[in-house]
Amino acid sequence: MVGFPAFDELLATPFPVDHWEDDAIGYARQLVAGMTPADWAAFDDAWPQRPASWRARAAQVLAHAASTYALPRLVPMAASEDPDVAEAAADSLRDFGSPEAPLAVPAAVLERLERLAAERPGPVALVLADLRRRIRAE
Repeated sequence: MVGFPAFDELLATPFPVDHWEDDAIGYARQLVAGMTPADWAAFDDAWPQRPASWRARAAQVLAHAASTYALPRLVPMAASEDPDVAEAAADSLRDFGSPEAPLAVPAAVLERLERLAAERPGPVALVLADLRRRIRAE
């Protein structure tokens, strides 16, 4: 199995956190990098109905896809009301913007990330502060 079906199945597997972070995430990155336009269409149909854990894992690896595929999916994920999904998407978005060439995102995404930083101080707030330097409102 390859493409979106393999990616979907991998993200739905109930791995222990250590196995996901040490091993499975690498395979997920390979799968997402090789997805076709048809796979992305299947992703678009599926991701809103997937559980938050699936969506957070997807957000973690989308930075390894081409920006033309990753950005239109990461931006709405960063606006998610689920804090794990929003955090993972924000972390991945840092790979696309820079202080010199900030990524334009809807103002609602900036507002959501500000709320998330207030809800999750510490390391998450630091990641979000770094992202904030790399994005701007559209």
